[in-house]
Amino acid sequence: MQPVARQRRRRLLPSVVLLICVAFVSSFADVSTSCMRRRFSLSSSTHNDVMAMPEPPPTSPSHSLYHLILQNRLCKTNNCKSIPLAGVHDALSGKIFAQHGAPALFVSGFGVSASLLGLPDAGMTNLVEMEMMARNICSIVQISPDCRSVVVNGRQCPPPIICDGDTGYGGAPNMLRTISALGNAGVAAVSIEDQTFPKRCAIAAGSSIQIVNREDAIERVRGALGARDQYVQSQSSFVENSGAGPWIVARTDCRMSHGFQEVLERCLRFEELGAEIIYGENLQSREEYRQLRERLDPRTVTVIAQVQETTAPTDAADTNSKPLLSVEEIGALGYDLALFGVTPLQVCVGALESAAKDFLDGSDREATGIIGNGATMADFATVKQVVGFDELQAFETEFPCSSSESRSSDAFSLPDENADEDVITHILEDEEDEPPAPLDVVNGTSDGYVVTQQYTIPEGFPETTINGEGNATSLSSIFSPEDIKRLRLTSRNVTLPAALMLLDPEQYLTQSRARKVIRQRSICICRNRNAGFNELGRVISRIYPGDIVGFQKRAGADYYAEEGVPYRPPPFDLPVVYEDDHMAVVNKPAGVVVYRSESEGGRGSGARGGGHGRDTLLSALPYVLTPSNISVGSDDGGDDDPNIPLRRPQPVHRLDRPTSGLVVVAKTKAAAVHLSQQFEHRKVRKTYTAIVNGCPEQQCGELSPDEWNVIDHDLEEKTAITKWKVLREVRSLHAKNNTLALVELKPLTGRYHQLRRHMAWVCGTPLVGDSTYDGADEAALRLRGRGLFLCSNEIELEHPYYNTPSGRQEWEAERGDRDALVWEDKGTVMVRARIDLPSKFESFIQHEGSRAAKMASTATFKDATGK
Repeated sequence: MQPVARQRRRRLLPSVVLLICVAFVSSFADVSTSCMRRRFSLSSSTHNDVMAMPEPPPTSPSHSLYHLILQNRLCKTNNCKSIPLAGVHDALSGKIFAQHGAPALFVSGFGVSASLLGLPDAGMTNLVEMEMMARNICSIVQISPDCRSVVVNGRQCPPPIICDGDTGYGGAPNMLRTISALGNAGVAAVSIEDQTFPKRCAIAAGSSIQIVNREDAIERVRGALGARDQYVQSQSSFVENSGAGPWIVARTDCRMSHGFQEVLERCLRFEELGAEIIYGENLQSREEYRQLRERLDPRTVTVIAQVQETTAPTDAADTNSKPLLSVEEIGALGYDLALFGVTPLQVCVGALESAAKDFLDGSDREATGIIGNGATMADFATVKQVVGFDELQAFETEFPCSSSESRSSDAFSLPDENADEDVITHILEDEEDEPPAPLDVVNGTSDGYVVTQQYTIPEGFPETTINGEGNATSLSSIFSPEDIKRLRLTSRNVTLPAALMLLDPEQYLTQSRARKVIRQRSICICRNRNAGFNELGRVISRIYPGDIVGFQKRAGADYYAEEGVPYRPPPFDLPVVYEDDHMAVVNKPAGVVVYRSESEGGRGSGARGGGHGRDTLLSALPYVLTPSNISVGSDDGGDDDPNIPLRRPQPVHRLDRPTSGLVVVAKTKAAAVHLSQQFEHRKVRKTYTAIVNGCPEQQCGELSPDEWNVIDHDLEEKTAITKWKVLREVRSLHAKNNTLALVELKPLTGRYHQLRRHMAWVCGTPLVGDSTYDGADEAALRLRGRGLFLCSNEIELEHPYYNTPSGRQEWEAERGDRDALVWEDKGTVMVRARIDLPSKFESFIQHEGSRAAKMASTATFKDATGK
């Protein structure tokens, strides 16, 4: 056999299968073409007489399935009374059937397991694989204009798709996820069966099939219906008129193991639960199909599945033997859907078997190189047309857009043989020029980072010393022969730590130092000047000639100040109340979260580790704080020093988004530990000021000597204590009892929303603007417009460094030069920070008071004049 002929056979092999599939699809889809092209305008009363379920919303995938069945039932001139349902197994088979007018498609679990995995339908596939295939099929029939084979109210629609959902892939949580995933994929219905998990193909398993008992089967279908309802509710909560969700196909496979009577009982119970489609699998005679249809409501949608187990013809006169029914015969029995779940797969397997035999035993075709029967094999032009190459070429012609990758690849393409000699010479001259200059100051690999130092990799590093003299930048002078061999180092191919040591030996004196900087995400790589520094350096990264290695750092106003480096300040003001080399206290404005992961929707949502968005206090700290001047003993051993400065200043506690006020920040590791322990053991004294709706007149708890009221009310069965006192009262037209109160609060414990819940639940005076606990009454709604009136305006705590032995010596030596906010109390160095209340507090009180006074004066004038 000639090599050319063999190559032709390999290229034509896929065409054999494709043409056989196309020929089969054409004959399959012609059965219902006349009915599907009819258009109807039906009243809702007519719908109710024919269909048991209400009409789904037009946005639901089940809407087209509903109208497809409705039109078929009302089509009196059509001899075919059932809808052929083709079992497809991938996007190509689904697209071919839809292009030839298939009214509906069924994603077959048997077919997906065979085509995707090459394995039998025995529980091998999972939900992720079925959802991926269903989504691909739904997507291709949606976007292909020639796949719109269904007419609904005069509008061309793609065929609805029913998907095999097996047993729901587990228990109740799995069922919920199955219905939700397949519903999001775009299917119109999901089939749920009553086998045990893992399931088997019912026809292949026969009488050895494992079936759950009737009660479990009923609960499984009820769970599927409940999962569908919950899916619809979750969709409608954020998408208006989102649809009715996928229909549930209630299927029983118990015929061979439990008998026909059990099939009847289960199908009747499935119908009572409200399943839209009833499916009795593997019934053994026409009589059984007829009895099942007569026992069900005539409006219930039913389906018969057909598998051609043999190519031999069946005896149509035998009504008691297992039949192979046509689409017309299935319609005559009163069934709506005729499912041929594996017939397309059988055709594909037969075509592939034939093509494979012809490919491997083609001695009679050596002269032509043709494989398969020419009458059933598609040419390559047909293959391109089916998969959509013609449409793609037309689109590219109309919209000739190009990507940056294509333009950059042109820059590295070889010159044409017939190119002008001058152009080639110019290219060669460019290659002999000096290496390109480093890039200008550019952004790093992440938002907010800039590259401040760049190294261009030369054509090759020296491998040995020169003329016997030591060369600090040679491979042999830095690495031993064993390391060079182990790391596979050459002059043009080195690791990133080796490159740093060769490029800047003073900065990166040892491998540990270079690796440490790399692990701190400070090294980035530019391999394409058009793309910039888009690769974060790793210890295992390889470096080649022409690459540019950059040192990046976060751009900041002071904390990471670098001459000539631009930076973007945070989008809000963050005043610094107190700062030294170990800690700081900042004034957080209302509306700013401490960490990105904070959310007002639930408990514990403010945990750390949520990222560093530019709209958070964490991301703004480097822009407003100055670097710590604490020096570390050595570059490599500095991590063991507890006073080493943090790479990023770290808040040690949090305030809710709507709360403004003081936040304590640690700048060293030791300070972070010490301050966190103070908050954990309730040693920090905090004072809040708030405006409450009403005046808390009742004394909550016993009065303390300093005339504070005390609230001792457990929250979540944990001790919660709050001290409070009224600072000022003001009249208001919208408040409870026409009174607002400015109160001072001191939490002695730190429970979730303690102050807000104590004032609302115990004193009955919720904070103004507290949409969570204000009760949403008329008075509260009128006062919500200006946000929450709660401010942490004073904080007192022990200094994290000056109370240590080394810090104590520094405190004694420089006590007179210290900030007035730091002082010594009974041998302990303390920090106290206090701020004025936000201006909105006073303006709101004055506004409410002036309106109340104006209204009171107007009422007095009317009383005096009688007008």
